[in-house]
Amino acid sequence: MPKALLFTFDQPILVEKFIPGREITVCLAGPQGQRPAVYEGEWHVPGDPQYFESALFTASLKPKLIAPDHLKILDRQLAPQVRSRFQRMFTQLGKVDFMRVDGRLSADGTFHVIELSVDIDLSPKGEFAGLPMLTGRSYRDVVRSWLEIALADYQANNRTAMATVGQ
Repeated sequence: MPKALLFTFDQPILVEKFIPGREITVCLAGPQGQRPAVYEGEWHVPGDPQYFESALFTASLKPKLIAPDHLKILDRQLAPQVRSRFQRMFTQLGKVDFMRVDGRLSADGTFHVIELSVDIDLSPKGEFAGLPMLTGRSYRDVVRSWLEIALADYQANNRTAMATVGQ
């Protein structure tokens, strides 16, 4: 199949292998250079708890599953070293305030990264607000924390720019 696709499209292609497991999203938020807050969640399809063992989280399914209704907190079910790697990666990327990691958690506890994205849904029905809201925070409080992160980064970058101009 990959050779046929390569021949047909005459350009590099990306072929992914299906990974059975729980559909996990990890949201990280924090000022640049600091350890971010981490929220781990699992998507679920009502009435079919094993759905992701044999199916993809497709573009047609995503609008039907909204946070917080179809998302639940993992409560630190990822191995501590996985969580630590995400935090380290976040800080090493620099210039990132918000990041989402999507993946699958297999039956043996292995986390398989599918995607890293800074393209996040900030609405109350998206996972980036939905996960903190599942811990009892209000949407208003979550948005306030995002604004505080943005302001801290703006102030830090402004100080750096002013120091450069003064040299």
